[in-house]
Amino acid sequence: MLSSGWGVNGDGSAIVGVGYDGCGHAHGFRWDAEAGMVDLGSMVSTRSSRANAISADGQVIVGWSDQATGFRQGARWVDGGRQWFAMDRTAPVGEALAVNGDGSIVVGYGCGSANQYAWRWTEETGVECIQGTVANPYQTLMLALSDDGQVIGGAVAPDFGPERKALLWFNGEPVDLREYLLTHGAEVKGWDLQSVLAVSSDGHTVAGWGVGPDLRIHAFIVTLP
Repeated sequence: MLSSGWGVNGDGSAIVGVGYDGCGHAHGFRWDAEAGMVDLGSMVSTRSSRANAISADGQVIVGWSDQATGFRQGARWVDGGRQWFAMDRTAPVGEALAVNGDGSIVVGYGCGSANQYAWRWTEETGVECIQGTVANPYQTLMLALSDDGQVIGGAVAPDFGPERKALLWFNGEPVDLREYLLTHGAEVKGWDLQSVLAVSSDGHTVAGWGVGPDLRIHAFIVTLP
């Protein structure tokens, strides 16, 4: 594999992802028709990076850049500059996975003493650890968000292993998506909803994947009331 795309901006004019420089390491890239593929570089020159997402306006790119130790620390690229995400100098956080339309809110995973919580960043608050519906999970992930950040989608892994539960955060409050849908009368009995991967800009539509009553993997789409 020479390169792969991981995110696209609002009008499809810019794509971000990861490209390999020989066999040594990989760097995040930004591509558009005018500039072609531009190397975003990495925080540590001998280590790799990846661009996971780009804001709808195309101005903010988020992903990760390796520390010297190899830890994938959350990062963003703005106007040619690079910045790591961290609670403070001694508490780096993991990958940035999604960004809202204007780049003002970024979410990811790998926060807390055991990297068990998700995280959210704004200029005003900095990085904040965000809990899900499980008090002491193996991992919690925020994977997508609305433009105003009031609806965020993701997942929680209660323990080490393949099991995950799809989550939504409404104004920062986590809910189990399956339980929420059952409460609102949706026919999801027999379904195991694993993860929310996408949230529309207005927050009214979410999509993801799960296991159906036929024990096969299916995509799902939900229109919220």
